[in-house]
Parts: sequence; structure tokens; C-alpha cells
Amino acid sequence: MVMQMERIKKLIIEKIQKSNLDIKVVIKEDVISSTNQLLLESTANYEPLDKTIYISMKKIKEMLSTIEDNEKVAYIDCLIAHELGHASDVEVERSWNEFKKTKETWRNLVYYIVLKRTSYDNTITNEIYDAEVLKQLYGVYVTMKTINLELESRAGELGRNFSDHPTMYEKFNENNRLTYLRIYKVFEEILNII
Repeated sequence: MVMQMERIKKLIIEKIQKSNLDIKVVIKEDVISSTNQLLLESTANYEPLDKTIYISMKKIKEMLSTIEDNEKVAYIDCLIAHELGHASDVEVERSWNEFKKTKETWRNLVYYIVLKRTSYDNTITNEIYDAEVLKQLYGVYVTMKTINLELESRAGELGRNFSDHPTMYEKFNENNRLTYLRIYKVFEEILNII
């Protein structure tokens, strides 16, 4: 059974309307391009600055192709419930702003280190680098990971109030948590290389 895209859109819109939260939804056919993505394309993303949930139909189709037919509606329910969890989080805007600043600091420090380590002929030099910068980079990583995992944890907790499929919702959130931990494992690998 292939779910029709119009049915999926209808489920999403109804779920958001039922929440009674003052938020918008933007359903895109392609991937979401947002500043809070880490290393992957998001299926859905809550943007606190404009109070909008952005949905990628492309990513939903990809996810639904991996899910049993009898779980597809529940998956959409869980996905939107989690984003509604973000939307109902009173700390989300503060945490989101802190996360963005921290991620930008991470990016700047990595660029600094890469540029400092690369010689004019683009080969990596063996110079010993400023231990303070590396220490700062590790601190930024820890902060970024902590903020992000707390955001996701709160969304998971709050999203329970919006899910009609509690058992699957718990599995959804555990998979979400594991995905973020895998992402941060990549960040740890970057730290180990530097």
C-alpha cells in the first residue's frame, strides 16, 4: 500500500490543527534547508524563530518506504507529535539561539584549525597547534551536544501529549535519540583527527 501524498499532507495538517498551537506548517516537495541541521537532511523541522514546522515530502516518502504498511499512519503521527513537542517547549527559542551560536563557534574553530594546519601547498603540516583552541573546540562540542540532546529530549517528552500511538512514539523517540548520538559520534571522530 503506497500512501498518497495528499492523504499524508491531510494527516499532517489535521494533526497540527488539532494541537491548537499557534504555529504554521510549510510542506515542501524537496528537502528542507535549515540552519539547525547537523549532518543529515531532516524529514521535519520546527523553526522557533518563525514558529513553523517544515516538512519534506521527499524525506517522508523515503521513510515510509522503509516502514510496514500498518505503521505508516502511526509514523506520521509520531513525526508530527515530536515536532509539536518542540513547538510547545517554552525553552525552545532560548535553547535554539544558544545552539545556533554554539554551532557557529564550532564551525569557526574547525575552519581556523584547518586553515592553520594547511600549508600553502595544501598539505597538512606537523605543527603542534594551540592547545587552548583544541580545548575550546572540545568544550564547544560538549555544549552543542548537550543543548541539542536536551532540545530533543524535551520535544520527546512534550510530544507525548500529541501522539495517538504511544508505543510507537516511544520507539520513534529512541530512534531519534540514537540518530543524534551517531551524528555526534562523527563530531567526536573529527575531534580525534584534529
